[in-house]
Amino acid sequence: MTGLVNLHAACAVTPSGCHDVPREFARPLRRADALTRMAVTAVCGCMAQLEHNGLPADLSRCAVVIGLGMGTLETNLAFVDSLYENDGGAGSPTLFSHSVHNTVAGYISRLFDVTGPAFTITDFAWPFITALSEARCCMDGGLADMAIVVGSEVESRFMRAVHARFSTGQSEAHLRWQTGAVAWIVARPDVIARPAALLHGPELNLCACSPEELLLRLTERYPGKSVSDTGVPFGYALSLNDVVSGVLKGRHRRASWVGSADFGTALIEVECI
Repeated sequence: MTGLVNLHAACAVTPSGCHDVPREFARPLRRADALTRMAVTAVCGCMAQLEHNGLPADLSRCAVVIGLGMGTLETNLAFVDSLYENDGGAGSPTLFSHSVHNTVAGYISRLFDVTGPAFTITDFAWPFITALSEARCCMDGGLADMAIVVGSEVESRFMRAVHARFSTGQSEAHLRWQTGAVAWIVARPDVIARPAALLHGPELNLCACSPEELLLRLTERYPGKSVSDTGVPFGYALSLNDVVSGVLKGRHRRASWVGSADFGTALIEVECI
């Protein structure tokens, strides 16, 4: 990654926030699932931070990069349920159209009139960080001048049950399944007028590991994570957003976020410009 990239806005949304979508998006999102609603709400938060601060009117050079882990798993399962309920006949067309991972990118591109390239990254390690890395590659390669980077995870009853089956001494009821959505807006210098933070990284190194480690995340460490926290699929992204928000809001001049696990390491730094 060679070019300079600025971080202009960062917003996190918890599951309860998926009901806080702006009024103008209420109708377009009326059939969307929680995964998409949280993602769109997080992007709305970023846009609000950039209001009247030089956001380009033409977003044809803006990329949308989505990073998902389990993604639309719950909607997939709901669609399968609809097939069984109809004795194998016609399933729900609404659930079917929302059961693909690219749904989130489609909603964001359409609702915010973004006509640049759109990508969806699926990764069971740190998908939001992988998406951030892809966004930087888009800008370094000249495909885009800025990017909306989003990660989102929803509650999964199925994955709770799987986790409880593989974990030792921890019941399903005691699993802290942290979910939500995080959105960032990053851009090359001089694209957005709003004061920003300089983004260094991500330095991301992923490696092979057992499926159990990706599920239980026993060796995963990052700022704010307790050793006792297991199976927390989105905690890393919420932690990362907290760290960089401290710089964007002027509480710190510089901050670093370091993540480590049997499946890899990640380093992201931001500093005031």
